[in-house]
Amino acid sequence: MQERTRASLARLACVQGAACTVLVVVVLRWMAAQKPIECDATKFAPSADQEDLAAITYRRQARERQREPSRVHDAIGANWPCWWGVEVTGTVEAFRHGWKSGGNQYTDGWKFTCGLRLLADPCVIYTLGGSRNLAFEAAALETRAFCELHVFDHKDESAEAAQWFAPGMRSRVMFHRVAIAAAEDLTASPPRRTLRGIMRELGHTHIDVLKANLGGGEFGVLDAEAEPLPSVGQLQLEVHLQLGANRRASLFDYRHLVERIERTGLRLFHKEVNVDHQDDTVELAFIQATWRPGRKAYTAEAVEAAADASISSHGASQKVLTY
Repeated sequence: MQERTRASLARLACVQGAACTVLVVVVLRWMAAQKPIECDATKFAPSADQEDLAAITYRRQARERQREPSRVHDAIGANWPCWWGVEVTGTVEAFRHGWKSGGNQYTDGWKFTCGLRLLADPCVIYTLGGSRNLAFEAAALETRAFCELHVFDHKDESAEAAQWFAPGMRSRVMFHRVAIAAAEDLTASPPRRTLRGIMRELGHTHIDVLKANLGGGEFGVLDAEAEPLPSVGQLQLEVHLQLGANRRASLFDYRHLVERIERTGLRLFHKEVNVDHQDDTVELAFIQATWRPGRKAYTAEAVEAAADASISSHGASQKVLTY
């Protein structure tokens, strides 16, 4: 880089004549006196635990090659780049128990996140369902100690679930026995609550990370026309294609769900088939197209304004990524 700069300055001196020679000499002397920038590569090196998690998730994804192609979940790929750094987030203890020790209690639970270590305070994480496995949530709180976590499940497993967290973390974890639904019914047992209704009650206007494992309920909750997703920075979604004993989600169902999510500004940056559930489950990871570590508002209006600003700055004549 410095050699190219010196050559450019020399050409400048030749073109401009003697008037520039003194300035060129001064700049070259200054460049020669500068110390080379040193980079400590060890600061970016992964830990042994991170390498373990990366190895097992790669091995698991490799098992996808053994399955038959599916016209449903193979129809949509993860094409959005993560500008902020993708990493596997999950507790290594669960991983080692499930794989290295030959057990099968925890064969998943970790998630692929984007820029999680950069999240700014205040930070709110919601988990909808799946409270028996909180490997992701425990690791997320270890990564960002100031985050508060809310777990919503129709089963009361708070005592068992709390064991995932070190004593110092448990004050930041709140368990709520509710059933996540597309419409409110406070007379039901447990109460049926919408995501927006829960947020209003808790005083939240934004969710930094939303994890949903609703056992097929995602098709009625997250793609509801009447109540689109609120402000969500990142979405970790487990899609269940088997919706009952006699019904599977169609390609139309799957595409409609993903496109409804994309309308809120979220983009798919990671996808994998959960091969331990006979191809009936697909893990999807979304992040806002305009995501920033400290941004706490991704309303439909904010997403639209960001898209307009981005397109205007590039001189485009019409909007893109609309459905």
